[in-house]
Amino acid sequence: MDSQLNPPDRQLFYNHLKHLYLVALADGNFSQEEKDYIKLRIQTLGLSEDEIANILSSSAGVDLTKTYSESNIVAILHDVILIMLIDGQVEPKEYIMVQKLAVALGVKPALVDPLIRDINQMIIADTNYELMIQQALRNLN
Repeated sequence: MDSQLNPPDRQLFYNHLKHLYLVALADGNFSQEEKDYIKLRIQTLGLSEDEIANILSSSAGVDLTKTYSESNIVAILHDVILIMLIDGQVEPKEYIMVQKLAVALGVKPALVDPLIRDINQMIIADTNYELMIQQALRNLN
Protein backbone atom coordinates (compact mmCIF):
# COMPACT_ATOMS: atom_id res chain seq x y z
CA MET A 1 0.00 0.00 0.00
CA ASP A 2 1.59 3.28 -1.05
CA SER A 3 0.40 6.67 0.07
CA GLN A 4 0.29 9.51 -2.40
CA LEU A 5 1.08 13.07 -1.39
CA ASN A 6 -0.40 15.61 -3.78
CA PRO A 7 0.64 17.97 -5.24
CA PRO A 8 4.31 17.09 -5.72
CA ASP A 9 5.63 19.98 -3.61
CA ARG A 10 9.26 19.68 -2.46
CA GLN A 11 8.58 21.41 0.88
CA LEU A 12 5.66 19.05 1.48
CA PHE A 13 8.00 16.10 0.90
CA TYR A 14 10.61 17.57 3.24
CA ASN A 15 8.02 18.07 5.94
CA HIS A 16 6.66 14.59 5.40
CA LEU A 17 10.07 13.04 5.88
CA LYS A 18 10.41 14.95 9.14
CA HIS A 19 6.92 13.78 10.20
CA LEU A 20 8.04 10.19 9.75
CA TYR A 21 11.22 10.73 11.74
CA LEU A 22 9.34 12.53 14.54
CA VAL A 23 7.02 9.57 15.03
CA ALA A 24 9.71 6.90 14.55
CA LEU A 25 11.98 8.53 17.12
CA ALA A 26 9.26 9.52 19.60
CA ASP A 27 9.77 6.41 21.74
CA GLY A 28 13.56 6.76 21.70
CA ASN A 29 13.98 3.57 19.66
CA PHE A 30 14.59 3.65 15.92
CA SER A 31 13.75 0.08 14.89
CA GLN A 32 15.03 -1.59 11.74
CA GLU A 33 11.47 -1.79 10.41
CA GLU A 34 11.08 1.97 10.88
CA LYS A 35 14.43 2.61 9.16
CA ASP A 36 13.47 0.34 6.26
CA TYR A 37 10.08 2.03 5.81
CA ILE A 38 11.58 5.52 5.89
CA LYS A 39 14.21 4.43 3.36
CA LEU A 40 11.42 3.13 1.11
CA ARG A 41 9.50 6.42 1.45
CA ILE A 42 12.67 8.37 0.64
CA GLN A 43 13.03 6.37 -2.55
CA THR A 44 9.36 6.87 -3.38
CA LEU A 45 9.63 10.62 -2.79
CA GLY A 46 12.66 10.77 -5.08
CA LEU A 47 14.94 12.62 -2.67
CA SER A 48 18.70 12.51 -3.10
CA GLU A 49 21.06 11.52 -0.28
CA ASP A 50 22.25 15.16 -0.06
CA GLU A 51 18.68 16.44 0.24
CA ILE A 52 17.94 13.91 2.97
CA ALA A 53 21.07 14.87 4.93
CA ASN A 54 20.17 18.57 4.62
CA ILE A 55 16.60 17.97 5.75
CA LEU A 56 17.57 15.93 8.78
CA SER A 57 20.44 18.20 9.83
CA SER A 58 18.38 21.35 9.40
CA SER A 59 17.69 23.20 12.60
CA ALA A 60 14.30 24.12 11.21
CA GLY A 61 11.47 21.98 12.42
CA VAL A 62 8.49 20.75 10.49
CA ASP A 63 6.60 23.64 8.92
CA LEU A 64 3.17 23.27 10.45
CA THR A 65 2.09 26.72 9.29
CA LYS A 66 1.61 25.29 5.79
CA THR A 67 -1.99 24.59 4.94
CA TYR A 68 -2.50 21.07 3.66
CA SER A 69 -5.43 19.76 1.67
CA GLU A 70 -7.60 17.21 3.45
CA SER A 71 -6.31 14.45 1.17
CA ASN A 72 -2.70 15.40 2.00
CA ILE A 73 -3.53 15.40 5.72
CA VAL A 74 -4.98 11.89 5.41
CA ALA A 75 -1.95 10.73 3.37
CA ILE A 76 0.42 12.13 5.99
CA LEU A 77 -1.54 10.53 8.83
CA HIS A 78 -1.65 7.23 6.94
CA ASP A 79 2.14 7.19 6.69
CA VAL A 80 2.82 8.25 10.28
CA ILE A 81 0.31 5.71 11.62
CA LEU A 82 1.94 3.05 9.47
CA ILE A 83 5.37 3.97 10.87
CA MET A 84 3.86 3.84 14.38
CA LEU A 85 2.57 0.30 13.73
CA ILE A 86 5.44 -1.07 11.65
CA ASP A 87 7.52 -2.56 14.48
CA GLY A 88 4.52 -4.43 15.87
CA GLN A 89 3.97 -2.28 18.92
CA VAL A 90 2.35 1.08 19.52
CA GLU A 91 4.36 2.98 22.07
CA PRO A 92 2.46 5.67 24.02
CA LYS A 93 4.99 8.36 23.03
CA GLU A 94 4.52 7.52 19.34
CA TYR A 95 0.74 7.67 19.69
CA ILE A 96 0.94 11.04 21.45
CA MET A 97 3.21 12.35 18.67
CA VAL A 98 0.69 11.23 16.03
CA GLN A 99 -2.11 12.95 17.99
CA LYS A 100 -0.12 16.19 18.22
CA LEU A 101 0.78 16.04 14.56
CA ALA A 102 -2.87 15.51 13.55
CA VAL A 103 -3.99 18.54 15.55
CA ALA A 104 -1.11 20.63 14.19
CA LEU A 105 -2.15 19.67 10.65
CA GLY A 106 -5.63 21.01 11.34
CA VAL A 107 -7.64 17.98 12.42
CA LYS A 108 -10.23 18.97 15.01
CA PRO A 109 -9.15 17.55 18.41
CA ALA A 110 -12.43 15.61 18.80
CA LEU A 111 -11.78 13.81 15.49
CA VAL A 112 -8.13 12.86 16.10
CA ASP A 113 -8.56 9.60 18.02
CA PRO A 114 -11.41 8.29 15.82
CA LEU A 115 -9.44 9.18 12.67
CA ILE A 116 -6.30 7.45 13.97
CA ARG A 117 -8.38 4.41 14.94
CA ASP A 118 -10.10 4.26 11.54
CA ILE A 119 -6.88 4.62 9.55
CA ASN A 120 -5.20 2.07 11.83
CA GLN A 121 -8.03 -0.44 11.21
CA MET A 122 -7.91 0.15 7.46
CA ILE A 123 -4.13 -0.38 7.41
CA ILE A 124 -4.50 -3.64 9.35
CA ALA A 125 -7.30 -4.76 7.02
CA ASP A 126 -5.10 -3.84 4.02
CA THR A 127 -7.87 -1.65 2.64
CA ASN A 128 -7.29 -0.27 -0.85
CA TYR A 129 -5.50 3.06 -0.44
CA GLU A 130 -8.00 5.08 -2.49
CA LEU A 131 -10.94 3.62 -0.53
CA MET A 132 -9.13 4.37 2.71
CA ILE A 133 -8.61 8.01 1.67
CA GLN A 134 -12.28 8.39 0.72
CA GLN A 135 -13.47 6.88 4.03
CA ALA A 136 -11.05 8.95 6.11
CA LEU A 137 -12.07 12.13 4.29
CA ARG A 138 -15.75 11.41 5.07
CA ASN A 139 -14.80 11.02 8.72
CA LEU A 140 -12.99 14.37 8.77
CA ASN A 141 -16.20 16.24 8.10
